[in-house]
Amino acid sequence: MMQVALNRLKQSSIKGIIYWLFGQIWKNAEYFFVAAIVAKCFIFNIFVGSKTTIMFLVGAAGTAVVMMSLVFWLSRRPRAVALFVLDILVSVLMVSDIVYFRYYDNLITYPVLKQIGQVDSALTSSIINLLSPWDLVFFADAPFFIIIIALVFRDEQKSMVRFWQRVRNSFAVLMTGLCMVFVGLFVVAVTMGKTAFTSVFDNGYFLRNVGVIGYHAFDAYYNMTKVVNEQEPTPVDIREEIKSMFESRKPVSNPKLKGKARGKNLIVIQVEALQNFVLGLEVNGMEVTPNLNRLARENIYFSSYYSQIAQGNTSDAEFVTNNSFYPLSQGAAYFRCVNNTFASLPALFREQGYATVAMHAYKGSYWNRAVIYPRLGFDVFYSQKDFEQDELIGWGLSDRSFFTQAVGRIKEMPKPFYAFMVTLTSHYPFNGFKKDDVFGMDLSSFNTYRNYLNAMHYVDQCIGEFLQQLDEAGLLKDTVIAIYGDHEGLKKKDENEIDPEVNPAAKNGLGWYNMKNVPLIIMVPGLKGPLKIDTVGGQVDFLPTIANLFGLQPVYYMGRDLINSRENYVIFRDGTVTDGKTVYFAESDECIDIASGEPVDRENFAGYIERCLNDLRISDEVLENNMLADFLGVNENNAWEAAGQEE
Repeated sequence: MMQVALNRLKQSSIKGIIYWLFGQIWKNAEYFFVAAIVAKCFIFNIFVGSKTTIMFLVGAAGTAVVMMSLVFWLSRRPRAVALFVLDILVSVLMVSDIVYFRYYDNLITYPVLKQIGQVDSALTSSIINLLSPWDLVFFADAPFFIIIIALVFRDEQKSMVRFWQRVRNSFAVLMTGLCMVFVGLFVVAVTMGKTAFTSVFDNGYFLRNVGVIGYHAFDAYYNMTKVVNEQEPTPVDIREEIKSMFESRKPVSNPKLKGKARGKNLIVIQVEALQNFVLGLEVNGMEVTPNLNRLARENIYFSSYYSQIAQGNTSDAEFVTNNSFYPLSQGAAYFRCVNNTFASLPALFREQGYATVAMHAYKGSYWNRAVIYPRLGFDVFYSQKDFEQDELIGWGLSDRSFFTQAVGRIKEMPKPFYAFMVTLTSHYPFNGFKKDDVFGMDLSSFNTYRNYLNAMHYVDQCIGEFLQQLDEAGLLKDTVIAIYGDHEGLKKKDENEIDPEVNPAAKNGLGWYNMKNVPLIIMVPGLKGPLKIDTVGGQVDFLPTIANLFGLQPVYYMGRDLINSRENYVIFRDGTVTDGKTVYFAESDECIDIASGEPVDRENFAGYIERCLNDLRISDEVLENNMLADFLGVNENNAWEAAGQEE
């Protein structure tokens, strides 16, 4: 009996709390506003397929409280009206985000808002087609809000709270809301690391932890910080000097393999975490990458090729490869250069009548790909939503399924074409391969390293099957295939696990440099005999190298054609530079002989160091000031339309 009584009391207490809460919400515009905003944020996440967590609810409520604090200093009646206006503005923002998301698989950012003047009649009709009757749910609270306002105005009781007291109360409300928001931001920082607020790679993290309003607040902060930190525009004389430097560059006389691939299709495969040391590596008598080994022996293989990524990670590898400019010193170009004009590889091929497509079986919002790819010149982008999720490994769709489904799309493409493909399965920490025991390795000695080798063996198999499928489809004979690694797969903390016999992060402090070595293999139909190129270079050299093979004539690029270059050097974003024999580490300001690992005189390497700093400066000047828009004669006001965004 006692337990029954307690249960009834408990139930009645809960009901009482609920009734009281709803009563307060109905009587007070402030409570109703917070409840409405949290509900809308929750519904918004459902619309865009984002997870809802406890941290999200706290963050969403926090942002609502912060917004409420902005008008809390008003007296009761004006405050109710102001909250209603804020509520409607939030609804308009959310519906705009959802419409944009339906097209670009991403949320609206400040750089996109700068292009609002480009909305013409054609784009307006597209927006109307993207609207749904369900979007009205974000305005469903408006009638109730109007009733509450009417009740507030009907109430003859006047507020006895003086102005300065309301100001103090407003400040207290602001502090409360900020504390709630900071809880979500702390989770973001823990998840994304110390560069969470300077190196953005997925807006979804903010959406899941602080809600859509918090995301837009961060976006505003991020872009305002960028504006404050931007340098003065480059003087006209320096712009002309940089333009002249590009345009006066003399071509190599009688270049090897010039136009060898002219008119052929091109498929570029950026392999996640592929390092050069796995090529040729055997474990217990078994090749880790038998297919890549064969391709390297039979085609053009660049053995001294290096990843040049910075804070943009995988997206930097894509950007540098397709544009032949260095990554930015802070943040990712895929976010910071979203409104730039590019003289990219897909743009060059489009000028030659090629169809261009990018494929990556992950979220289109990740690294802002859905927005930046059209700017780079890709006609179509197939992302996660365009692939059947039939086999999942690690981060998402398996590479085997990705390649198989991609073949079907490639066969339907107009010819000739440029297809840029980014793999996913071999992404760190390689958890999808924990149970694999391909090489019979001692599990007590190896963990991440073992999983990494299993991942590389798997993606090697997938590449082999992909090439076979292309051959069976009759495409391989007319298609150039380029395969390279985006960045190191093993991290510094994994070095102790690596077998000393094959340790790429070897001795004498040169581990970081060695880990940057990734392979580049280019298959050219009709090429007589293999060609191994030991010239030191990096991803910035990919575009001019491919351009030589296809007989293209790019003008604005920072790299070199590695097939014909007589120079040996590669520049890293932090100012480190090497010629393959000596490496200058910018962080320690010292030069190390690669063979011996011993320090050498810095003065003997001063020319490379100066060139490194100058090239990075020029690259930054071009990207941060969008100079290519001037160089190419593109009107910046029409740049968005020129990139195909009006579609």
